[in-house]
Amino acid sequence: MNVPMDFSVGPALCDRPTRIAVVSAYMPFFNEIMPADHPARMAARGQAAADQLTSLGEVLYTGLIDDRDSGHAAGRRISAFDPDVVVLAPAMAAPAGYQYEAVRDIGRVPTVILDIHALQAIPTDYTAHSIVPNSVTVGCMMINNVLRRQGRWSPVITGHSGDADTWRRAREAIATAAVAGRLAKARFGVLGKPLDGYMNVECDAGALHMATGATLVDITPEEFTEAWHGIDRADAKALEDAYRAQLRIEVDGDEDDEVRASMRLALALQTIVKRHRLDGGTFNCRDEFSVRNPDIGVIGCLANAHLTTHGYPFTCTGDIVTAVAMFLGKRLGGDSYYCELDTLDYEANAVLCANTGEGDFRQAASCESCVIRRSGQESGRNAFGCNVHYQMPDRAGTAVAFTPRADAPGGHVIIAAQGQIAGSPKTGLNLPSMLFRFDGLGVGEAMSRWIEAGATHHTGISSGHHGEELALIARLTGIGYEEIA
Repeated sequence: MNVPMDFSVGPALCDRPTRIAVVSAYMPFFNEIMPADHPARMAARGQAAADQLTSLGEVLYTGLIDDRDSGHAAGRRISAFDPDVVVLAPAMAAPAGYQYEAVRDIGRVPTVILDIHALQAIPTDYTAHSIVPNSVTVGCMMINNVLRRQGRWSPVITGHSGDADTWRRAREAIATAAVAGRLAKARFGVLGKPLDGYMNVECDAGALHMATGATLVDITPEEFTEAWHGIDRADAKALEDAYRAQLRIEVDGDEDDEVRASMRLALALQTIVKRHRLDGGTFNCRDEFSVRNPDIGVIGCLANAHLTTHGYPFTCTGDIVTAVAMFLGKRLGGDSYYCELDTLDYEANAVLCANTGEGDFRQAASCESCVIRRSGQESGRNAFGCNVHYQMPDRAGTAVAFTPRADAPGGHVIIAAQGQIAGSPKTGLNLPSMLFRFDGLGVGEAMSRWIEAGATHHTGISSGHHGEELALIARLTGIGYEEIA
């Protein structure tokens, strides 16, 4: 279980719920041979499919589509709804043209097809009339043929409507497809250039947008400085109080200014996130954005941890590619730990993962282990401000990387390794650290494969195993996927 936290003090970060549009179509051609309530029963079938998905977020059911005009009207409603995923759930063998009108203009929004049937077994009195309401599979083949002709691939969930496992598989596929949909419209803030020579964390904005749909948003030091000056001292104090209510802050006395300044920096970054509707990004606090900014002068570890904990993952050092990886891990696992895979421990058969003081409090083993401390020299240099620390859990985990790679579909690849978060080792590190053990591979072989795959030197590690979901996201997005297994 992730640590339950609700830092509600200060300007709230409001991530909207997942949006799912459900399209259900039928063919009135057969009405003259069917009972009078046939259209109503088909409409109820579509509504029932929509009702099965309400636990995933906000659901729009467009009503039954029975011709091109109603399909076009449904398409307008879907565009206004701005869904993360569109679910095609034909009620019967419905012409592809009717269904296509609803999804023709949805752009990069992924689609999932539900081939779900009400009939458990074919009875002996099955007739031509019986085929009509039990022709869902035909409707699915009709629309999927058109989508595949255009290079659009959709996962198809087939099963009986009375089987709980059918709907479990459907909800899992739809939830994962929605993450791909969110990536296609994601906005990642770029606050600062990479450290000198760090070309391995760079990403071409145009190529990234072409491959995934995601957008990079450049923020200037001047705008960030203005955001810093706009933070009320009372808001910084309120955020500090909210943290003190849930975890330890090991800074007091004359050093309190470091805590307050770090809280103010967190709220300044939060202001930029809200203003530009960002989903995460990279914040290089080392240069003109903070540490070397004469108006600020504060290290950004706590700011990055604050935003990441709240659902908007941020990296440091200008590492935009790992921000994308953390976005995926955060959406799938609920947390994402920014780190380097640093040192191999052959006796533990694991790799030590560490960073310079960032984190995601929702991954901590307990609230009691969460601490905010003075950064001091922990970041590699003397720095004014605070970083974070907590004990890691023992649970399943997935390391996620994202990078441009010329041989991959779309020129980009998601790299993943499922394994075990094996707690925090006993070391002298006063920073978040973990041992990560790869499933099914010795640590040496696993690291060889990880490096061969082209992962950069940072990664995001999230709770849970998410290889299947990441593979699905990559296929829906049209980029590569490589799993270290």
